Amino acid sequence: MIASVLGIVLSFIASPLYLIGWAGYILVRDALPFLDGQSIGKKLLGLRAVTAEGKSLSGDFKSSALRNVPMLIAIVELVVLIIKKDSPEAGLRLGDQLANTKVITDK
Repeated sequence: MIASVLGIVLSFIASPLYLIGWAGYILVRDALPFLDGQSIGKKLLGLRAVTAEGKSLSGDFKSSALRNVPMLIAIVELVVLIIKKDSPEAGLRLGDQLANTKVITDK
């Protein structure tokens, strides 16, 4: 999680290309054949993501992407909220900014 947040912050500083590479890794990390179906963190901790039947995700890019999309979205939202905390858009999620919407208290 910390590495993910750091990756997004660095992408804003370095280059949009870095963000694309980082996001790509997040999505397919559990399917990378050269890591034997584990992310770097899972390999270090001796963990492995598998299918419901217990099959390795190595080479199964669709399953890896589907299981990691929610985390990618949540991390991006968190970083945007942190980076824009002192801006006029403070408190607006990325989705609100893109759709030009906001959440208000219903009286």
